[in-house]
Amino acid sequence: MRAYTHYEILGVSPDASAAQIKRAFREKVKIYHPDKTPGMDGTRFRAIMEAWKVLSDPRQRVEHDREIAEARPETSWYRKS
Repeated sequence: MRAYTHYEILGVSPDASAAQIKRAFREKVKIYHPDKTPGMDGTRFRAIMEAWKVLSDPRQRVEHDREIAEARPETSWYRKS
């Protein structure tokens, strides 16, 4: 199973502004809140809340960006023909 980044969960790009992240968070909460959508188990809502917690804090966002960069496979060692 593929792990999603917090940016993917909120549907924003990594260079999104704080206002764009906040807007995306609010839109997702309206859709996936367990009280608004009967039958949802809250898994997506918890993921959205975690994404908001990390991306709304500048320090945690920098750390998240660093983790993403470290997790990407190195492509610079390939020879270009």
